[in-house]
Amino acid sequence: MLTSRIGIRNATAIFIINLSVSDLLYTCTIFPIAISLFLKQSWSAGRTMCWLFAATNYGLNGASVFTIVAITINRYVMVSHPIHYPK
Repeated sequence: MLTSRIGIRNATAIFIINLSVSDLLYTCTIFPIAISLFLKQSWSAGRTMCWLFAATNYGLNGASVFTIVAITINRYVMVSHPIHYPK
């Protein structure tokens, strides 16, 4: 696993890496298709690509939102219950 290889041990750093990867994938996969769709004003990639575009769009957006919520919960537990937060 990447995190054990480079020595990242804290949860926040792992969440930030997850958020970065998810946003990078979103930028590389969704933006080019969305720009093409915006410029042409019509979908010409076919039914399968339409389904794949929607699934990827919602999946990567969901991953980003989930990661931000996980970071928020992690920070809340760290601040409000420092005794129970693992070092």
